[in-house]
Amino acid sequence: MEKGGSISVVALTSDALVSEIRYKVGSKVNWALIWNLPYNAMVELAEQLNLSVDAELLWRLTGGNPRALVNIKVAGLKEWVKSDVIRRLVDVLEDASTSIPEDRLWVEVERAVDNIDVAHVHLKTAMLRHNVAVYVAGSVPISELPGEDWVGEYYAYQMPAFYHALKVALARRSPYVTPDDVIGEAGSS
Repeated sequence: MEKGGSISVVALTSDALVSEIRYKVGSKVNWALIWNLPYNAMVELAEQLNLSVDAELLWRLTGGNPRALVNIKVAGLKEWVKSDVIRRLVDVLEDASTSIPEDRLWVEVERAVDNIDVAHVHLKTAMLRHNVAVYVAGSVPISELPGEDWVGEYYAYQMPAFYHALKVALARRSPYVTPDDVIGEAGSS
């Protein structure tokens, strides 16, 4: 500081944790958002991992999320969708159902599918808590945010797989969907 400089701290943390502390520190912190890999880099990583899944399908499910690609390599595509995507979807809907009346839950899910920004506050809170969504408006994006249906102006789904899983759950009016359902929805988009 004596020489006119400043201190920068870089911290890597869960978006769910950031959403819990953001309101406490507010403008004292410059929030930077590092988004997922762009398409070409995702394809390169998938090739390095020797993933035998169609690149376009990987993009429609992961949105370039490197951790998801590694988890798909380790567990397999269907097991990843089951354990990482559907499990969290069930948790989100169970969590939200404690604050949203049963007769309104699917109406609110439909709003979230149509535009995550206008989703019910309790549903968004559940999605943030379970790392299904991220608040993007209060951050300076370091990497490009994709212009997709699953990315809003203020909020975005962490990965498009969550968006596709929610669409299938809405159509069935049940969070208990299958990996094939989610993969099929992503493949038809």
